[in-house]
Amino acid sequence: GDNLKATALYLNVSHYIPFQRTTKILSDLLGMKISEGSLENILEKAKEKARPHYSWIKEELKKSDWVGSDETGFRFGGENGYRWVWQNNFFSYFVSHKSRGYQVVKDYFGEDYEGILVHDCYSAQNKTPAKLHQLCLPHIFRKLNSLIQFQRSKWAFKIKKCFKKAL
Repeated sequence: GDNLKATALYLNVSHYIPFQRTTKILSDLLGMKISEGSLENILEKAKEKARPHYSWIKEELKKSDWVGSDETGFRFGGENGYRWVWQNNFFSYFVSHKSRGYQVVKDYFGEDYEGILVHDCYSAQNKTPAKLHQLCLPHIFRKLNSLIQFQRSKWAFKIKKCFKKAL
Protein backbone atom coordinates (compact mmCIF):
# COMPACT_ATOMS: atom_id res chain seq x y z
CA GLY A 1 0.00 0.00 0.00
CA ASP A 2 0.89 3.67 0.05
CA ASN A 3 2.41 3.54 3.55
CA LEU A 4 4.81 0.76 2.56
CA LYS A 5 5.79 2.65 -0.59
CA ALA A 6 6.34 5.85 1.41
CA THR A 7 8.47 4.00 3.96
CA ALA A 8 10.57 2.38 1.23
CA LEU A 9 11.09 5.77 -0.44
CA TYR A 10 11.96 7.40 2.87
CA LEU A 11 14.59 4.78 3.72
CA ASN A 12 16.18 4.74 0.29
CA VAL A 13 15.97 8.40 -0.73
CA SER A 14 16.19 10.32 2.54
CA HIS A 15 18.64 8.01 4.29
CA TYR A 16 20.50 6.65 1.23
CA ILE A 17 19.94 3.07 2.37
CA PRO A 18 20.80 0.73 -0.53
CA PHE A 19 18.12 -1.45 -2.16
CA GLN A 20 19.26 -4.70 -0.53
CA ARG A 21 19.27 -3.20 2.97
CA THR A 22 15.97 -1.35 2.40
CA THR A 23 14.20 -4.57 1.43
CA LYS A 24 15.78 -6.33 4.44
CA ILE A 25 14.61 -3.59 6.84
CA LEU A 26 11.07 -3.73 5.44
CA SER A 27 11.06 -7.50 5.85
CA ASP A 28 12.55 -7.46 9.37
CA LEU A 29 10.48 -4.62 10.80
CA LEU A 30 7.20 -4.89 8.91
CA GLY A 31 7.17 -8.49 7.74
CA MET A 32 6.76 -7.22 4.18
CA LYS A 33 8.90 -9.06 1.68
CA ILE A 34 9.43 -7.03 -1.47
CA SER A 35 12.09 -7.58 -4.10
CA GLU A 36 14.72 -5.07 -5.15
CA GLY A 37 12.92 -4.93 -8.51
CA SER A 38 9.69 -3.91 -6.76
CA LEU A 39 11.60 -1.24 -4.86
CA GLU A 40 13.03 0.04 -8.14
CA ASN A 41 9.48 0.19 -9.59
CA ILE A 42 8.28 2.15 -6.53
CA LEU A 43 11.14 4.63 -7.00
CA GLU A 44 10.47 5.00 -10.74
CA LYS A 45 6.76 5.71 -10.17
CA ALA A 46 7.60 8.25 -7.45
CA LYS A 47 10.13 9.92 -9.73
CA GLU A 48 7.52 10.30 -12.47
CA LYS A 49 5.00 11.71 -9.98
CA ALA A 50 7.57 14.21 -8.70
CA ARG A 51 8.96 15.22 -12.12
CA PRO A 52 6.56 18.21 -12.61
CA HIS A 53 7.87 19.69 -9.35
CA TYR A 54 11.61 19.51 -10.16
CA SER A 55 11.82 22.72 -12.16
CA TRP A 56 9.62 24.59 -9.67
CA ILE A 57 11.92 23.57 -6.77
CA LYS A 58 15.02 24.59 -8.73
CA GLU A 59 13.50 27.98 -9.59
CA GLU A 60 12.51 28.59 -5.96
CA LEU A 61 16.09 27.83 -4.91
CA LYS A 62 17.46 30.26 -7.48
CA LYS A 63 15.30 33.04 -6.01
CA SER A 64 16.81 32.55 -2.55
CA ASP A 65 19.60 34.62 -1.04
CA TRP A 66 21.76 31.56 -0.45
CA VAL A 67 21.99 27.95 -1.61
CA GLY A 68 24.14 25.18 -0.18
CA SER A 69 25.67 22.78 -2.70
CA ASP A 70 27.37 19.42 -2.29
CA GLU A 71 28.04 16.15 -4.07
CA THR A 72 28.51 12.80 -2.37
CA GLY A 73 29.81 9.60 -3.89
CA PHE A 74 27.66 6.45 -3.84
CA ARG A 75 27.55 3.04 -5.51
CA PHE A 76 24.59 1.87 -7.54
CA GLY A 77 24.48 -1.42 -9.38
CA GLY A 78 28.22 -1.87 -8.84
CA GLU A 79 29.08 1.50 -10.42
CA ASN A 80 30.30 4.72 -8.86
CA GLY A 81 28.08 7.75 -9.03
CA TYR A 82 27.42 11.04 -7.26
CA ARG A 83 24.36 12.41 -5.55
CA TRP A 84 24.31 16.16 -6.00
CA VAL A 85 22.20 18.51 -3.91
CA TRP A 86 21.36 22.20 -3.96
CA GLN A 87 19.39 23.26 -0.91
CA ASN A 88 18.29 25.95 1.50
CA ASN A 89 16.02 25.94 4.56
CA PHE A 90 12.93 25.22 2.46
CA PHE A 91 13.90 23.29 -0.66
CA SER A 92 16.24 20.49 -1.71
CA TYR A 93 17.01 19.66 -5.34
CA PHE A 94 18.73 16.28 -5.80
CA VAL A 95 20.40 14.86 -8.89
CA SER A 96 22.10 11.49 -9.23
CA HIS A 97 24.76 11.32 -11.92
CA LYS A 98 27.82 9.29 -12.87
CA SER A 99 29.91 12.43 -13.15
CA ARG A 100 31.34 14.74 -10.52
CA GLY A 101 32.21 17.36 -13.14
CA TYR A 102 31.03 20.91 -13.67
CA GLN A 103 28.88 19.80 -16.61
CA VAL A 104 26.41 18.37 -14.07
CA VAL A 105 26.06 21.84 -12.52
CA LYS A 106 25.49 23.38 -15.96
CA ASP A 107 22.97 20.74 -17.03
CA TYR A 108 20.93 20.55 -13.83
CA PHE A 109 21.37 23.70 -11.73
CA GLY A 110 22.40 26.12 -14.45
CA GLU A 111 24.69 29.11 -14.61
CA ASP A 112 22.28 31.87 -13.65
CA TYR A 113 22.26 31.83 -9.84
CA GLU A 114 22.64 35.31 -8.36
CA GLY A 115 22.82 34.60 -4.64
CA ILE A 116 25.46 33.25 -2.26
CA LEU A 117 26.60 29.69 -2.97
CA VAL A 118 27.76 27.85 0.16
CA HIS A 119 29.94 24.81 -0.53
CA ASP A 120 33.05 22.81 0.29
CA CYS A 121 35.30 24.53 -2.27
CA TYR A 122 35.14 21.64 -4.75
CA SER A 123 36.10 22.87 -8.23
CA ALA A 124 32.63 22.33 -9.76
CA GLN A 125 31.07 24.55 -7.11
CA ASN A 126 33.91 27.08 -7.36
CA LYS A 127 33.12 27.44 -11.09
CA THR A 128 29.39 27.92 -10.49
CA PRO A 129 28.45 31.53 -11.25
CA ALA A 130 27.06 33.24 -8.15
CA LYS A 131 27.06 36.67 -6.54
CA LEU A 132 29.38 35.32 -3.81
CA HIS A 133 30.85 32.00 -2.68
CA GLN A 134 31.14 30.96 0.95
CA LEU A 135 32.99 27.97 2.34
CA CYS A 136 30.61 25.97 4.54
CA LEU A 137 31.24 26.19 8.27
CA PRO A 138 31.82 22.46 8.91
CA HIS A 139 34.71 22.58 6.42
CA ILE A 140 36.10 25.71 8.05
CA PHE A 141 35.87 24.03 11.47
CA ARG A 142 37.66 20.93 10.15
CA LYS A 143 40.54 23.05 8.89
CA LEU A 144 40.68 25.02 12.16
CA ASN A 145 40.62 21.78 14.19
CA SER A 146 43.51 20.46 12.14
CA LEU A 147 45.53 23.63 12.74
CA ILE A 148 44.75 23.46 16.46
CA GLN A 149 45.55 19.75 16.78
CA PHE A 150 48.67 19.48 14.63
CA GLN A 151 50.20 22.96 14.79
CA ARG A 152 48.89 24.14 18.16
CA SER A 153 47.71 27.31 16.43
CA LYS A 154 46.45 29.92 18.89
CA TRP A 155 45.04 31.96 16.02
CA ALA A 156 42.92 29.00 14.83
CA PHE A 157 41.67 28.44 18.38
CA LYS A 158 40.64 32.11 18.71
CA ILE A 159 38.91 32.16 15.32
CA LYS A 160 37.04 28.93 16.11
CA LYS A 161 35.94 30.40 19.45
CA CYS A 162 34.80 33.60 17.67
CA PHE A 163 32.76 31.61 15.11
CA LYS A 164 31.12 29.54 17.84
CA LYS A 165 30.20 32.67 19.77
CA ALA A 166 28.74 34.22 16.60
CA LEU A 167 26.66 31.12 15.98
